[in-house]
Amino acid sequence: MLQWISKNYCRIIKAATLPVVVLCAAFLVFSMVAPAWAQNISDPNEPLLQGVTVIQEPLGLSSFDIRLIISRIIRAALGLVGIVLVGLIMYAGYLWMTAGGNEQQINDAKSILRNAVIGLAVILMAYSIVLFVMRMLGVGGLGGPGGQSVNTPNGQNFHGSGALGGIIRDHYPTRDQTGVYRNTKIVITFSAPLDPDSFIAEGSGDDILGNCASAENPNWISGCDHLKKNADGSFTDNLISIRSMNSSTPVLDAVVLAQTSTPPNSPAGIYTIVIKPITDLGDPDGGYLGSNSENVKYTVHLGNGILLNLPGNPSAFDPARSGDNYYEWSFTTGIDLDLLPPTVLQILPKPGSTSPRNTVIQVIFSEPMDPFGIQGSFGNTGAGFYTLSGNNIFLRTTDSSVPAGNFNLVSSYQILEFTPSDQCAINACGNPIYCLPACDLATGDCTGSEYEILLKAAMARGAAGSKNFQSVLFSGIADLGSNALDGDADGEVDKVDNGAEIFSPESLLADNYHKQFIVSKAIDHTSPNLVSVSPGLDAEFVNANYPWELEFNKYIRVGSLYSPSITISENPPQDVPLCLWPQVVNDYVAGRSTVVVGHCGFLDDAKHDYYPSLTSGIEDTYFNCFYPGKGPKLKAINKVSADCASSGTCCAVDNIDNPFCCNGHAMASSTTCISDIKSSNAAAAPN
Repeated sequence: MLQWISKNYCRIIKAATLPVVVLCAAFLVFSMVAPAWAQNISDPNEPLLQGVTVIQEPLGLSSFDIRLIISRIIRAALGLVGIVLVGLIMYAGYLWMTAGGNEQQINDAKSILRNAVIGLAVILMAYSIVLFVMRMLGVGGLGGPGGQSVNTPNGQNFHGSGALGGIIRDHYPTRDQTGVYRNTKIVITFSAPLDPDSFIAEGSGDDILGNCASAENPNWISGCDHLKKNADGSFTDNLISIRSMNSSTPVLDAVVLAQTSTPPNSPAGIYTIVIKPITDLGDPDGGYLGSNSENVKYTVHLGNGILLNLPGNPSAFDPARSGDNYYEWSFTTGIDLDLLPPTVLQILPKPGSTSPRNTVIQVIFSEPMDPFGIQGSFGNTGAGFYTLSGNNIFLRTTDSSVPAGNFNLVSSYQILEFTPSDQCAINACGNPIYCLPACDLATGDCTGSEYEILLKAAMARGAAGSKNFQSVLFSGIADLGSNALDGDADGEVDKVDNGAEIFSPESLLADNYHKQFIVSKAIDHTSPNLVSVSPGLDAEFVNANYPWELEFNKYIRVGSLYSPSITISENPPQDVPLCLWPQVVNDYVAGRSTVVVGHCGFLDDAKHDYYPSLTSGIEDTYFNCFYPGKGPKLKAINKVSADCASSGTCCAVDNIDNPFCCNGHAMASSTTCISDIKSSNAAAAPN
């Protein structure tokens, strides 16, 4: 008996050891998962979660990201399988320990235990694979109990976003814009001329890339040039693709329109392209984006196969720079069509005013406009007035010649800005000042020339007196939803005879926009300076989507705001730069501009410092360079700086030894500014 007990005691100990070890291993594995969940609970103000909340909560939907829902389903499934696995191990151990020498029962226990161990290995591998995929999707851990866990990937700027503010100057719809009208076109402006042959396929039959065969009422399906695609008809990410996140609302094709323009200090070329998405191949109008019953998200991808019209035809993006070798953004359409006409909010110089001759002309619209036919230069018609290429903008002057320069649509396509190109002076920074002609054709005394501008509205399809402003394409000025300009802003269609002469009384009473101002022979030499900034100096705990605003004491020329005039550096530094795009809001009572710098989300998952820099490349509407030696001085109150109104609130730079205002203090140069701030921050940081 003692021998039997000794033998079976050893057998029982041996039999119990393996199940206990496996059970402990399983316990340790599944207990390791829980702390990872708790460590990945994110800030509820994290930009990804904010975007979900903004879009979904007004619709009465859950604000949880779909990735979180999937991760929680997987977590629940893994937990259930883990419980079953533990039960099997315990059951196998029970069978083995109670076998009492029964070989069949021992073999059954071994089989169950072996299968349980194999199952454990499979679960561990599955967990590792799922964890890797979820992290690639921006989900920390597996969405454990206690909170949401969608994170900005590795606390870095989003790949594919850094080109905005660099090679990409502007686009519409803007990044992450919601409520976009379904009948909108997509517009993209580059900072260098494009090679249209690299991404446009001829479809109009005239061997001119970027147009339609019929100037009016084209057949979008068969009469226009289209985006190049793969052999199977699908979009290619190497060029330009437009993807719907809803399989029932795909973009099937896309028309591309392009015209030559000449931005300031740049050669003539194709910088802006207008894309008309095609969603219905049976509709000559091409159909609409989205749905009339639900919001639909779209993603536009620009690949490094897009080439520039420069020596060697380089790619628009750097193929060797990971994360910055393409550009991508998303927007979400609402359920509505844009049926309201655009209007003109203001024109600079103000109607009836007298302006120095070194002025730009700005036309500010109520909404983004279609750039096709309203960018370019004036030509002399020989009929007593000048016309822009495209015959949609006309100018008549007294005692002055045709203005040299170009119109360009800027500030998210809401400001049409004419920049003259005849140099007439030098500003305080040694850069050229350009002027409109004034009195250069006068034969007698002349103090100024009268300028009379006429914007030709597109031809509305609706009858006179109706509210149907949907327009005949390419017939005049319209918004991106093809609504004709309502020049008198009365909300009703005003027809004009197509044969009416330009600047005739009849043409001035229609929906065309007509104003006058005087250009004197004087020159304005006053430099602009900053009045306030937001976020202010040394502002802390700034939300990821906090607006970045710069208020100046004069009107600002939009064309001067693009990189490198406004830049921002980061600490820790980022491989992909923070994307930026400027917009201008004018205060016509105070006579000043606020520059609203759109940006990708600030990184707020850890302490992250930002160092904005404004150069003297920023100019007012008279080409006077921004004076960086005067600006807000005091630290931010409620994240906004105090107005620079006196020596007590302004950075006072009054000598040539310290001409640069750095974070509220005079310094010798801008190059040492950021390093000085970083050193100060490091010294002040707690150990």
